[in-house]
Amino acid sequence: MKSILRLSIIILIAALGSVLPAADSAQIGAEMERLETLSRALEDRGVAGVLATALPSPLIRSQYYADKIAAREPERRALEQAKRDFGLKLARALDDLAAQLQKHTHSADRASQASLLLDLAAWLKAAPGYGNYILFSRSESLATVPLAYLTADLDYSLASVAALRRRITSLPEERAFRVIVLNAEASRPFIGALGGGESDQDNQMQFAWGKGWKAMSDWFTTKTIPISQWKRDALSEELAFFLDDHAPQPFTSVNLWQCKLHNTLIFGHRDKQVENIDRFMLFREEVGSFPTQPPRWWKPDDKLYTATKAAFEHAWLPFEKQYGPIFDVAEMVYQQVTDGQFLDRDTQYTRLVEAQKRTQNGKP
Repeated sequence: MKSILRLSIIILIAALGSVLPAADSAQIGAEMERLETLSRALEDRGVAGVLATALPSPLIRSQYYADKIAAREPERRALEQAKRDFGLKLARALDDLAAQLQKHTHSADRASQASLLLDLAAWLKAAPGYGNYILFSRSESLATVPLAYLTADLDYSLASVAALRRRITSLPEERAFRVIVLNAEASRPFIGALGGGESDQDNQMQFAWGKGWKAMSDWFTTKTIPISQWKRDALSEELAFFLDDHAPQPFTSVNLWQCKLHNTLIFGHRDKQVENIDRFMLFREEVGSFPTQPPRWWKPDDKLYTATKAAFEHAWLPFEKQYGPIFDVAEMVYQQVTDGQFLDRDTQYTRLVEAQKRTQNGKP
């Protein structure tokens, strides 16, 4: 509740920002200096160095937003670009961290990794920017990796894992953040207050985007311009907001950093691994272990179940009525952790594209 109230205050501040005078040269200069300090800290000590500066997170808008103000406020545009340049450096630093997370280490180190990533996410969330959203979502996605390994370690306190897991942004707070960003980036507020339940609010956001996209599409259609020739420069600022870029593969934060992809904020960037971790943790909490010995009904030639999957299903039977059939996800996470292959979303995308390229080149 406190998180939603805090976001409501941020919405009000963002709305007021549209009527406040542009920042003067002294303010811009001070922000530039802070960005230089943050960049040096990132180069010297990585993510931990950035957090150690105790400086506030910069509000990182989209490249679309930075380019849009170029003609009107060139000095401010330089600041916006500098913030985006810092954001890209941070995204690349997170890629380096992603590689570190795939190395074998002890649970104490895993806990430190998760804490660092969640600290970074909290720092980034303090400023409601398009780039901030991409980066804090990436940070939380990465945090699921050490959380999976900590959950699999039966000697590590599940209560401690749960305390870390609770620091990941809740769905209502994450949705509210996306609304702030979309309203700030559009030429006029994209959508008003959301109402109803979770699915109702998701539908309202999808409807608002669909309505705007159709208006944009109709403008080109009336002028008989084929979709291959749609350009934002031809549109009014209000309609241009709904024409996004084509996303290059792999769909990673670094690869998409310069792209305008506001439509992805309608559905959000929350990693599916967050939900998978929740099910894995629930399995451990209720069953108390991760069984690998299959029940008597399992046969080695079973086409549907491996021995471990059968063991997980059998152990989960007493809890299935209350929680549903989550054993398959829990078993999948367990196998990925056991094999050292539990991956964040960006790493999954990267490896998938690499595998496709190897196949195309006739390599195993």
